[in-house]
Amino acid sequence: MGVNTTPPFDSTIPISLLWSCISQSQVSETFLLEQFRPELAEQLRVCVKFVWGDGEREQCQLTIEQGIVRISADSRMDLTLNFESDRLLRSILLGEESALDHFLTGAFRADGGLPLVFPILQAFAGRSPGLQSQPP
Repeated sequence: MGVNTTPPFDSTIPISLLWSCISQSQVSETFLLEQFRPELAEQLRVCVKFVWGDGEREQCQLTIEQGIVRISADSRMDLTLNFESDRLLRSILLGEESALDHFLTGAFRADGGLPLVFPILQAFAGRSPGLQSQPP
């Protein structure tokens, strides 16, 4: 059995889409792609929009299909994840803060397919154990 050397993201991203996701904040599309765990997303087929920011809202739209993530221009979003700040998004994905606690206080909101929230967050939890114990 050979080793799969294909990256878990689409490396043919148009530069205009790439720049639309790069931000000056602590979060960027690069951070999201680095955090992505394809082994936890093999069953997902979803378009998700991450929205964050303290003032001017920033966003990144991604499509996940069979363990592969790519930047998406698709206008059809299955789920939008809204984070009060870039710091909050980063700390949730790094396992430093509880997504559930912030969901209950409204600092983290989701619009769309609510059953997808925690499976998607887990897929972007990188190597952080913080989301492993939270409900699917």
